[in-house]
Amino acid sequence: MERAKQIAMIWLNDEFGFDAQSIDTTDDRRADLRANDGEFDYTIEVKDKLDTGNHSSFSELPVGDGRTASIRADAHKRLNRLDNILRDGSDQIAKTPGNEFTFNMIWFNFEGPNADIMGRRLLYTFYGVADLCPRHSDGDGVNCVYFDYNAAYNMKNVHGIVICENRELQIAINEFADDIDTFRLTPLVRRFGNAKYDPGDFESDESKIVLRSSISRKDGSDVLDEVKRQTGLEYYRIEMNRYTFGPGRSNGR
Repeated sequence: MERAKQIAMIWLNDEFGFDAQSIDTTDDRRADLRANDGEFDYTIEVKDKLDTGNHSSFSELPVGDGRTASIRADAHKRLNRLDNILRDGSDQIAKTPGNEFTFNMIWFNFEGPNADIMGRRLLYTFYGVADLCPRHSDGDGVNCVYFDYNAAYNMKNVHGIVICENRELQIAINEFADDIDTFRLTPLVRRFGNAKYDPGDFESDESKIVLRSSISRKDGSDVLDEVKRQTGLEYYRIEMNRYTFGPGRSNGR
């Protein structure tokens, strides 16, 4: 955890030019950092790198002439484990004195070769993203935001999450949070430039559908019907994967 806090403070203090300090606490049930940009205050809970080695195993596929190729598929999907970590971060922020007067964030630090897939899965969990393809046309597939249960809706005290992947930063905006339009204009959010995932920006993005609806997410077929009602197109759900190739074998050797 200390390494993740140090990385966050380096970004906030050295890269952004903010004043970030550790929050003094006698236990671990409060947020980790408080930062100020000269105008706004931020309360930040930092989550250390997770175990990014727990992925599917390699499979051997024949490629001819007695040779095989090793391949591993890691699905883009929401994870209950990440949902629990998000909930925990929201609870810690809620228990931090003064958080109601600040903008609040959860900072995730992922390191290693699997940092990218963990960052993608975090976005899928936070926003309930699903990958869809049109059933009766040659159109491109889309990301459907809020297709699944999403953590963001129940975390109205969290304005955004910061994803740090091997020194690459991205911020994800929670449009359900209080005073979110002001947060979007803060110096902190502006520092991220285009490295921002914000459903409020997706209305003109043909690669995304933002499913703002009160329909239950328990039955995927009902949700697909709602997508059709809103878009006029029939979609089916697919699973996208990140593929990793390992060393192959030749003639059993």
